[in-house]
Amino acid sequence: MPAHTKRQCEVLDIITRHLETNGYRPSYQKIAQILGLRSRAGIARIVSDLESQGLLERQRENGHFMIKMKNLGTAVSIAWLDIPANGDQRSDALTLPSFLIGAYAPEDMRAVRITDSSMAPEIDVDDIALIELRDYCRQGQPVVAILQGETTVLRKYYRASSEIELHSANEEIKPIILPANEVRVVGIYRGLIRPAF
Repeated sequence: MPAHTKRQCEVLDIITRHLETNGYRPSYQKIAQILGLRSRAGIARIVSDLESQGLLERQRENGHFMIKMKNLGTAVSIAWLDIPANGDQRSDALTLPSFLIGAYAPEDMRAVRITDSSMAPEIDVDDIALIELRDYCRQGQPVVAILQGETTVLRKYYRASSEIELHSANEEIKPIILPANEVRVVGIYRGLIRPAF
């Protein structure tokens, strides 16, 4: 099961990287410092949420809480989404830890590099969105859709009679409104990878 929120993903990533780099788990204070936060209580809440999702475990040792990572599984390969209007298609796959896709089968997932900031700040340029291949969705779900067979976008989906409205997170960007037959949903947004530059 993947972490449910962006902040949970960030905390899990910090813990994992700290373990790989230093060989020991970071303290709540260290995690808060890396995230630029003052409160360790907020980190404790996030760690508790990650524990309830089965991604890690807290153990009391010598009067202090220790964080124990659960077995997060092996690596899986996710193909990049085939985007019709994009001339330089990628034939390589994206390899990532299996916990990032949770119970979804790797063959049902695709990776999409985001090229605009319409969903910023949560999803921004050069982030990699993980999507579940599906041609149907619910109102308000973030989807990857192909418009008029040419343009690929990540937006929130709304159907209004015979038209589809695709809304960005940025209120200054107007919604895209098209007839339903000109919008093809190809997947539902399920997760995010933010590359470190």
